[in-house]
Amino acid sequence: YGLLIRMTTPNPYVTPWFAAPGLPAPALIGLYLAGVFAVARLIPRSGWPEPDAASRTDDASGGASGGKREAEAILEFLIPLALFMGCGPLTEGDHVYFLFPAAVAAVQVWRCRVAQAAPDQLAWGLTAALWLSVFVAAISPVRLPISFSTEHSWLLMRGPGLLLSGRIGLSLFAAALASAMLLAAERRRRDRALAQGL
Repeated sequence: YGLLIRMTTPNPYVTPWFAAPGLPAPALIGLYLAGVFAVARLIPRSGWPEPDAASRTDDASGGASGGKREAEAILEFLIPLALFMGCGPLTEGDHVYFLFPAAVAAVQVWRCRVAQAAPDQLAWGLTAALWLSVFVAAISPVRLPISFSTEHSWLLMRGPGLLLSGRIGLSLFAAALASAMLLAAERRRRDRALAQGL
């Protein structure tokens, strides 16, 4: 929301892209609706199917299937939280660390896809990198100037540089949406295979 305000509302500290002070509120509502649509359309409400006998054997022997399913479940649980945190002020401070398990889960899913030589392994690698970029930005010692003792020491934000002020929220929204789309695509492929008796 703060990024939307900086992009559209003139003030002494930024040069907005255009002047539209009334736009941030409806734009934020649009983002929330997009998040609701993504959750309703892409996240299943019935959970993942029970593992078959081969998967149970793999779990018992320490294989990757069980860990993959657990990682997928963690992602699906945290994707809605990530989408809505990306829309508002909850990416400030330490709140974002609630989503660190999602980054670990995305890396785990990517490692499983690489081991399986899956066709979407590159997409999962890029998605895992997006999740990790959220926390790189959060723990980076390089900070954007947000307050100074005098107005003369303020660094005016303008142009594409305004996007840097919302980089955590943007990365979070993109990572959550990409994860939801990849999981939904895999679920459709699995359902088609089951319908064909494979």
